[in-house]
Amino acid sequence: MPPCIAPSSREVEKARQQIQQKEAALRKSEEKYRRIVETAGEGFILMDQNLGIVDVNDAYCQMLGFARDEILGKNPFDLATEEFRQFLLTNRDELLSRDYREFEGTVVARDVRHIPILLQGNTLRDDRGDIIGNMTFVSAGITLILSGGAKTRTARLASSWEISPAMV
Repeated sequence: MPPCIAPSSREVEKARQQIQQKEAALRKSEEKYRRIVETAGEGFILMDQNLGIVDVNDAYCQMLGFARDEILGKNPFDLATEEFRQFLLTNRDELLSRDYREFEGTVVARDVRHIPILLQGNTLRDDRGDIIGNMTFVSAGITLILSGGAKTRTARLASSWEISPAMV
């Protein structure tokens, strides 16, 4: 068995500095992506694997008129209109079976206004492929200019709350 050779103090110091540099670069990268999400004009929702809301950005709070701490711990069903809640409950398994999903709905703001939204979400997976949560970007009041004039995205759906054929 070869003898154990201890690293020199210079090697230990160099390794420590490399670790510190990598940690600083990671923190900087995390801060950059946090700023992107926080300053995005679209709403952002981060959910755990049970769809509990664990983070939202300011745009989502402003969209609904709630403070962040009033939204955290809720789930999307809590903020949906009754019709949209039924859609989510009915289609939950199909929606969550997709790694990417895009669909429309209506949420209820603090002042009880009904706000039509477009949701674009992804399943979040760890390095083994296990589901660790979901994230969604939320846009309010979406209108697209289509050939033949302006129409809402909802009008393009074959029936109210139907999942877009592009998502199948």
